[in-house]
Amino acid sequence: MTAMAKIVDLERAREHRELCQLVLGILRDWEVRDADQARLLGLEGMTARRWRRIRSGQEMLPEDEKTLVRIHLILSIYRQLRLHYPRSQAAADAYATAPLRSFGGRTPVEVMLEDGEAGMRALLEHLQGSGPWG
Repeated sequence: MTAMAKIVDLERAREHRELCQLVLGILRDWEVRDADQARLLGLEGMTARRWRRIRSGQEMLPEDEKTLVRIHLILSIYRQLRLHYPRSQAAADAYATAPLRSFGGRTPVEVMLEDGEAGMRALLEHLQGSGPWG
């Protein structure tokens, strides 16, 4: 492996580590329980020990397509919430646990947990086409 390839690999690993910490921080801010964080990321079968290592930053989230798609959707939902609530991070975070009429009174976290990736996509589309009143 050339020196340049090593540098590229190190940079990619650093970016992935930062991405992992960012998405886990968002899920904590949304008050998602640890076990549910793994479910949202499509990691239901992961051992508790490995999940603790990921949460502590000792290990990174898998880079498989399913996990990366879910990370992308969570970050996109987060971005939309920041656009809806530009002056209040607390209000944007609180939205994640507020019941939504559009989803039968379920909270965004419940929609994502119960409906998986399809629920994440539906929630994102909802946020892209509505105001914060939900």
